[in-house]
Amino acid sequence: MGMEDIVMGGDHDCNDVIFGVTTEMDIYKPDIVAPDIEPAPEFEGLLPWTIAYEDVSRQADFDFNDAVIKIVPDYTNELCCVTVMAAGSTSRMYLHYDGPDGDQNLGEIHELLNREAGTIINTNTAVASIPFVEVDCVKWPKEYTVASDARRFYIEIQRGTCTDCNDLITLAYQPGQLPQALLVAGEWKWPTEETHLFDAYTASPQWAKAATKTNYWTWYSIPKSGSIVSY
Repeated sequence: MGMEDIVMGGDHDCNDVIFGVTTEMDIYKPDIVAPDIEPAPEFEGLLPWTIAYEDVSRQADFDFNDAVIKIVPDYTNELCCVTVMAAGSTSRMYLHYDGPDGDQNLGEIHELLNREAGTIINTNTAVASIPFVEVDCVKWPKEYTVASDARRFYIEIQRGTCTDCNDLITLAYQPGQLPQALLVAGEWKWPTEETHLFDAYTASPQWAKAATKTNYWTWYSIPKSGSIVSY
């Protein structure tokens, strides 16, 4: 097994620690239990969700604010409204939705927030100062679920001027993958620029280690003072 020290800006050679293990054993895979979350009354039955993306390919600082959006599924009207909230990366980032009509490019994150690419938006201050922008309400069939289909929203990052230097950032497709994005119930307050998620939400490491334990499910609602962006 080759391991990479990505927290310190690894070079992705996966040789920082290398070891082998030989054994015979039964492997226990715990079930992932989804929390039973009721919509807050002020949202009139429509529960918002926050998706916070991290550019793990280029010097990741794991502040999960490189791009932040809010989605609000409306199952009655089979729509999902999308709001862009922050951009903590200077790269050009295109928000996509791979829905029932195929892949849609909803626009470049900075431009959707009425700013130029190359700027940091709503991540380097304690309070968001740039207005959020609802960009579209896309088709969201009744059979879609947030747990399974929120990953239909993904970020395409374009680096520099080259046409083949793109990376895709999305929610993990299975447990154990390096997290490129977080899906959080409600209107979540993301960490400030270069503040590691574990420093902003000190209960998040325990949740990451034991996601099935209900006492860790509220990690995202208990931030450390002065470490998050309020709005």
